Amino acid sequence: MLSEERRIAWHRRIAAVFCRRGRRMLSEVAEQVAHHLMESKQPATALPFLLTAAQRKARQNKLPEARHILRQAQSILPKVEGEFPEDQRNKHYMLLYRLLARDAELRGSAHAALEHWKTAFGYAELCGNPRRIAQTGLSLCSAKMAVGESPDNIGTFLAEAQEGDPMRLKVLHSLAFHRLEGGATERALEIWEELKKE
Repeated sequence: MLSEERRIAWHRRIAAVFCRRGRRMLSEVAEQVAHHLMESKQPATALPFLLTAAQRKARQNKLPEARHILRQAQSILPKVEGEFPEDQRNKHYMLLYRLLARDAELRGSAHAALEHWKTAFGYAELCGNPRRIAQTGLSLCSAKMAVGESPDNIGTFLAEAQEGDPMRLKVLHSLAFHRLEGGATERALEIWEELKKE
């Protein structure tokens, strides 16, 4: 039987091997790396791997697994946030809240999604990446329209987003319906014409 100290050392070594061998496909082994880092008492090092694993599971439509991993990350981040430089901490929180918002949308909880998108947008602004700000801003606008609120700054976010960006297209589509429901038929038709071009 291994002592606690040796068990922790083994988990550290296994995580290191996964990282070295899976460098090109790190997202594929992120869950295993996170597990071994957690077992070796390195939650701060495990956090980015947990977020990557949750994102991957969500993309694969393995939602219960994604939620489980997200809950782990959500419980760890506040405990270890001081171990990250401010820019990394903000990126981790932004990704966490983006994933929580998407999960809430999939569960049909529009109000929870809106709150998560608001938080994610705040962290996106702190990160300062214009592309992430635009993408998160568009998602926030979409969430606002989903609960019947009028979206702020949508024109700015649409202008910043790249043509063909799926989120841009989704928001344009939602905005067209939002305008139509509000009685702005001509503006809705203009948006649909714009959508046809993309």
